Amino acid sequence: MKKLKIAFWVLLIGFFGLLIYQNQELFLGKKGLSINLYFTAYRIPEIPNAVYYLAFFFVGMLVSYFATLTQRFKANKTIKELKATADAKLQKVVQLEKELNALKKPEAASDDVPPVDTAS
Repeated sequence: MKKLKIAFWVLLIGFFGLLIYQNQELFLGKKGLSINLYFTAYRIPEIPNAVYYLAFFFVGMLVSYFATLTQRFKANKTIKELKATADAKLQKVVQLEKELNALKKPEAASDDVPPVDTAS
């Protein structure tokens, strides 16, 4: 399975490398952006398109990270509560097993004693 995973990642990286190599004009072409508001105008200097793609990719990653942050905190809290419940139940099982073994001991001791022959 480990070799399959390595082969998958090598193929995926190779695919993206081929994609970038065949589309160098798109990724290395420079483009400037301008923002024209009513009271001011701002122009971003020309930079390669690849920088824009990477920037928007990472911004999207951050947005998705922060959007799921509360769900992850709730899930972690639920996991902690369930683990505490499982530990409490396990302790109860151990306690009940000890009580059961304590109740079985006197019976086992009386069964092990051979009967006494009173006829002789």
